[in-house]
Amino acid sequence: MKALSLKRMKRILNCVFLAAFVPLFGYGQTEGKDPLSAGQINVVQDYRPVIGDADKISPNPVLNDSVPAPLKLSYPVLSRNFFVPFRPEPLQAAKMKGEPLSRLNPFSVKAGYGLYNTSLAEISASSLRSKRWKGSFLFKHLAAGGKIDQTLNPGFADQDFKLNGHYLFNQHDLQTTLNYYHHKVHYYGGVFAPQDEWVSMVPRMRETDGRIYYSMFEGSARIKGIFKDKDRFQRDAGLRYYYLGTTGSHSEYSVGGDVMLGKYTKNGELIGAKVQLDYFGQSRTPDSTEAAIFGFNPFYQIGGKKFDFKLGLKIMVESDASLTRFFPDIFARYHIVEDVFSAYAQVTGNTRRNTLRSLSEQNPFIVPDIAFRNTADIVDASLGLRGNISSRLFFDISGQIKLSDSVAFFVNKPVFADSAQNNFTVIYDGMQTYALQGSLGYRMSSKLEVTGFVRYQMLKPDSQLRAWHMPS
Repeated sequence: MKALSLKRMKRILNCVFLAAFVPLFGYGQTEGKDPLSAGQINVVQDYRPVIGDADKISPNPVLNDSVPAPLKLSYPVLSRNFFVPFRPEPLQAAKMKGEPLSRLNPFSVKAGYGLYNTSLAEISASSLRSKRWKGSFLFKHLAAGGKIDQTLNPGFADQDFKLNGHYLFNQHDLQTTLNYYHHKVHYYGGVFAPQDEWVSMVPRMRETDGRIYYSMFEGSARIKGIFKDKDRFQRDAGLRYYYLGTTGSHSEYSVGGDVMLGKYTKNGELIGAKVQLDYFGQSRTPDSTEAAIFGFNPFYQIGGKKFDFKLGLKIMVESDASLTRFFPDIFARYHIVEDVFSAYAQVTGNTRRNTLRSLSEQNPFIVPDIAFRNTADIVDASLGLRGNISSRLFFDISGQIKLSDSVAFFVNKPVFADSAQNNFTVIYDGMQTYALQGSLGYRMSSKLEVTGFVRYQMLKPDSQLRAWHMPS
């Protein structure tokens, strides 16, 4: 029954479908138009043709590649700390290999004999090579006789003992000296032969009347800082002492010292000051005197590859004269060609003490009972040029102008005061000095140089007729 009903339903549906669509198909066949007929066209506006864009080949062709562009990679530093120990391989110490060192002889002896009973002897001893210290000893003897008719013995005799020491600390350099001198000279201008008629009134002189001794003991010490670090204070200090005795009752002594302190700035400039003191005393019949000279010298110093410059002021105070003097302390040097030519100029001044020691070193035939005054070099200016003509030939040319006060001149006493006329006394006067000097040297090797020196000067005293007993 069910199968029969299904079949009946399908038939009913087919009939309904045919009934709905068959009329449509039939209308299309009967009412169709001829496609070749003109038909009717209604124009409502002007014809406007549309032209399409022309396709051209681009002058800059672009290739559309499907391959992707490379990535930009970055490698940032990691903030993590990783400890890597540094273990360098040990190296053996370097050694300097130079020429073999020559053997040193610590002792030396010289002896000689010449005309006029001239005798010479030298004995010296010194330490061998050392990195820390050095010492030396020297004994020297020089004497000569001679004979001049109707005069005393014109001979002299000098004995010198010198002891030097030098020790190098880690940051300081120490130098010491200890000396003893014994010098003997004769005033040989007196009448000693049988008297003639014209000298009958002059008293005869004995051999010992024209003889004078100079015995002196001196010692000094100086210590200087040697620092690689310029931030530290630079220092240099020294002490000195001497005692001099002569025939008779005259003696003198001097104690002095100086200290220099300086500091380098960040720009390499040295700013410092030097302080010095010289205390002097002498005794002679019937009185004795004591005096001191105090000096203060602030300065400013700078140097470079092309120039060196120093600017300072010297202040000297003399206690015996109640006098204070001011002197310039200026130095300048310019390197025209480095290590070849350089020009330099200097303007300075100083106070120098005149003593029996300093004057007898210039002229041993002076009498001890003289008046002492200090010499002041008010202005001492020089200008020069030095350099190397070649690797072996070098030169130095300079000019000097100096104005001095209380310069010592050696003169004889008047005849009525000293009939023998065989010694000198001292007078003082101002003086102007004009000088030209030059030197030329030849460097034959690292151990030998030959140098010649020439100086021409004019000395003009203020009131004296001439600069007595001075080369001019």
